[in-house]
Amino acid sequence: MGLILILPLLLLLLLLLLLLLLLLLLLLLLLLLLLLLLLLLLLLLLLLLLLLLLLLLLLLLLLLLLLLLLLLLLLLLLLLLLLLLLLLLLLLLLLLLLLLLLKIIILLLFLFYYYIDYNYYDEEEEEQEENSNHR
Repeated sequence: MGLILILPLLLLLLLLLLLLLLLLLLLLLLLLLLLLLLLLLLLLLLLLLLLLLLLLLLLLLLLLLLLLLLLLLLLLLLLLLLLLLLLLLLLLLLLLLLLLLLKIIILLLFLFYYYIDYNYYDEEEEEQEENSNHR
């Protein structure tokens, strides 16, 4: 008779133990799921960080490219300025040469004028001498 009374109690205890074990297993599964979710979140965060880093790198590269382009433009401008200066110098040299040529032409004209003038006077003197000799 005592066994009949204890048996349902033992069965109840076993069922309670099984329920507790099931609850523990469920809690463990929930914990595992939470851990997995946390890991996934961490992975997502890492991916986001990596993406941000990549974007930053791209931005830096773009900035570097822009800087390089600016430098190239500046160099081109400097070259253009140098070329302009050289052209100006060449023009100045040409002007000086022209002036020199003008001076030479003027000098030659003066020399030619004096030569003609001198010859004219020389011929006049000869004529006067001839005239005086005839008398």
